[in-house]
Amino acid sequence: MKDADVAKHAHRDNAWQGLMWPILSLGGGMVAYFLLFGLLVDPLSPTGAALHPNSYAFLWEAEPAPAPHQVLAADLNARYGIAIPSVLLTIAFLATIAMAFVKVLPLFGKPATASGAVALLVGAFIGYLEQYNNATRAHVANCNPASGTAACPLNQAAQRSDGQALASFDQAALDQILLLVHWNSMVSVAAIVLLGMCFLFIAREAAEDELTPDILYQRKTAFLVSVVVAGLVLVFSVATANGFYRMAAALMSPADAAPMFALAEAGASYWGAVYSTVIIVISAPAAMAVLADIRRGAALACPGTEYAQRRDWREDHGLNVNFRQVLAPLLASLSPLLTTPALNVLSPALLGD
Repeated sequence: MKDADVAKHAHRDNAWQGLMWPILSLGGGMVAYFLLFGLLVDPLSPTGAALHPNSYAFLWEAEPAPAPHQVLAADLNARYGIAIPSVLLTIAFLATIAMAFVKVLPLFGKPATASGAVALLVGAFIGYLEQYNNATRAHVANCNPASGTAACPLNQAAQRSDGQALASFDQAALDQILLLVHWNSMVSVAAIVLLGMCFLFIAREAAEDELTPDILYQRKTAFLVSVVVAGLVLVFSVATANGFYRMAAALMSPADAAPMFALAEAGASYWGAVYSTVIIVISAPAAMAVLADIRRGAALACPGTEYAQRRDWREDHGLNVNFRQVLAPLLASLSPLLTTPALNVLSPALLGD
């Protein structure tokens, strides 16, 4: 058996080795995340007293009455504003599963693959439970059924469309939209938790016999692919939130729509900031670990040599980090934060605003 094969099998057989530092780093990053948002951002969320469900009029109630095709166009644009990103999010979710269970986790053996499967299920469960854990949702979209109230904008839109000749939005449409929202919340969080598990194993400290060019290159590639897929998942997650939050405003009369659009933008921007922070927290330990192990591998392969010789060794084996490889994680980390501003710039063309 070749030395590279021996090292590769050792790499898979020691899946739990070297995970202490990544677990502590990930845990510390999540604590910092919750402290930052819990102390600095979440206290600024609007309270229930700020919700005035009867202070706005929908398009079919406006005076003078708009043309029927104007109401229909606004309704369809609002629906597709969440439906299309939902399809893209689902595709990104399936890509995450394929990448995790074909490209990344098998590098670390059966324990890693089993951990990924558990992470996927746990993430979906958390996503289902936590989807109403955001004060902005009730102000711009629908109420939590557990609250016992139905005074939120989308609930009112469905109720007040009954018997209105111009109204095309009804309870059946709202139910379908909420089904999409449930699905989006589950697959988004499931993908995030699964990607977190991928980054956790990528970040594990390699044993000396695992510092071969083949294994190091596989880990580097796994990191780059994972961070790009994470960026796509979270960009589409923010896009679905943006479309959902804008839906009620799109159905309102122009006078009432403007402040609701502003509130929807604030809510979607919040999720952009959350998701950019999440990418940084879950991927940074893996990035540092891979770079550190590449340096260790170069030093082991070229003992007693100058930096130039070690750099040449890294270049010969595709282990150098160039500008494009730095740019990809950077853009992936910032892309959720930039999604809502980008959609607002493009919305006249995309959403017909």
